[in-house]
Amino acid sequence: MTLKGAFSINDIRKKLDDTPSYNEKLQLSMDNLKEKIIKPLEEQGHTIDILCSTYDTKFINRFVTNFAVKDVYKFPTSAIEEGGDWNRQLLHYMKLNEMVYKIEASEPHYDLFIYTRFDLLFLKNITEWDLNLNEFNITFLNSSGNCDDNIFIFNHTYLDAFNDSVHRLYMTRDITHAINRRLLERDVPIHYMYAITEEDYINKTEYKLYALNRNG
Repeated sequence: MTLKGAFSINDIRKKLDDTPSYNEKLQLSMDNLKEKIIKPLEEQGHTIDILCSTYDTKFINRFVTNFAVKDVYKFPTSAIEEGGDWNRQLLHYMKLNEMVYKIEASEPHYDLFIYTRFDLLFLKNITEWDLNLNEFNITFLNSSGNCDDNIFIFNHTYLDAFNDSVHRLYMTRDITHAINRRLLERDVPIHYMYAITEEDYINKTEYKLYALNRNG
C-alpha cells in the first residue's frame, strides 16, 4: 500500500499542523485507514507493506509511529511550494514506484498495489468495494473523460504501464486526472468502481467511497 502527499497541506502551509484540531483530524484518518483498509485485508490473510512519499513535516513522524511503514521518502518542506501541484503529485508517484522497484529487486513481487493519499476517510471496508483485480481499478470516470485520482488499485501486471504513464504525464506537464488516458494508450483495461451522474456533480455527491478530511 502506498500513500502520497501530506495531511491537510493548507494547514501545514499556515503552520497549523501541531494544533489539537489538526492532530485530532490526523488521528481520525489513521484510525479509519486501519479499520477500513488494513484490518479487513489482514483478516483475509494478506500481508501489507506501507510505503510513503511525503514531506519532512511533523505529521509523518506520527504516522510512521502508528504504522509499520516499510519505507518513506521525504521531500523537503520547501517542495510544497515548488513545481506546481500536478508536478508534485506526479513526483510522489515516481518516488513510490522507485521504492517498489527497489524492494522487488531483492524480494518477491507484490501481488496487489493500492495507491492513495493520507487525508481520506473511507466510507466502506475495502472488501465491500466493487473491484476487478484483473483490471486497473479507478473510482470513477469524470464527464470530461478524465478520472478521479485519489485511489488506484491494480495487480503487478500493470506496474510498468502505470509507471510509464506517470512519467509521460510528468514530461508533458499533464494532470494526474488524465492517468486513465495514458493507461488506455498502453492497452491497460480499466475498471471504474462506480458511475457518477451530472446530478452527483451538482449535489457534490460524486465521492461515494471516501470523504476528504482536510482544510482546503
